Amino acid sequence: MKVLFICHANVARSQIAQEYFNKLTGGQATSAGTAVNSLGLKKVNDSQYKRSIQFVKEIMDIDISENKTTQLTQSLVEEQDVVIAILQRDQFLPWLINHPKVTWWDIKDTPVLDNEAAYEVWYEVMRKVNDLVAHFNVVVNNNNV
Repeated sequence: MKVLFICHANVARSQIAQEYFNKLTGGQATSAGTAVNSLGLKKVNDSQYKRSIQFVKEIMDIDISENKTTQLTQSLVEEQDVVIAILQRDQFLPWLINHPKVTWWDIKDTPVLDNEAAYEVWYEVMRKVNDLVAHFNVVVNNNNV
């Protein structure tokens, strides 16, 4: 099953979901952001990204420091079986709003939150990924859990 997780900047929620899904299933989930190009982020200088790197390393023992951000495109969505949008409705691209492959997870963004609150949001992302795996009966890769 090809899964795409999207958020606004593709530096935290969507990458955390991608890595956790892949850790659970051995799958090939990917991630992207709706505003990667317009934000012009330089990830090495972005405190939000540094915090998400630390979270993924601590919780999943995975290094995402070399991950690249990806701008969401219509063709990327069309290549997937399932698309999970982890962003606020006002951050949706117009063509994404009623797309039949998209499921929306109402999970807030974390840039203005302190570490404890941001970590709680990211744990919520992980719980939703667990639910997604269970819903689609995706085989869990027990060696990676």
